[in-house]
Amino acid sequence: MRNKNMVERSELVICYIEHNSGGASEAVRYAKQTKKSILNIAENKDN
Repeated sequence: MRNKNMVERSELVICYIEHNSGGASEAVRYAKQTKKSILNIAENKDN
């Protein structure tokens, strides 16, 4: 509920998601459904 509220109040969602499960992943899925801009820092990290 808290994550959903944050997504609804945001224009840009910044996250660090490495797995497709958990509350953060659910929030990002919701952000995608509501057409929010998403920046997943985990996708941009140097290995």
